[in-house]
Amino acid sequence: GVDLRTVQLWFQENEKGISTANIRWLARVFGCDDPVATSEWQMELSAAQSRLSAKRREWKRAGSSVAQEIPDTALTATFDD
Repeated sequence: GVDLRTVQLWFQENEKGISTANIRWLARVFGCDDPVATSEWQMELSAAQSRLSAKRREWKRAGSSVAQEIPDTALTATFDD
């Protein structure tokens, strides 16, 4: 079986995102091979990936604007703590 938490971590820790083919496979597993359920899962998983990608872009933009305002030594100290 597939553990939902494992899939969640896969989404979160994979910087490039999950491929369309893998989203289709996950949807098929979660949809129990039912065509309608698989289609619904695929739409939800794709939407979740899109939301996560948008959040990552926002975080990177926010991080880069903060990085321009704060000296490098302060950033290093923040990440080391």
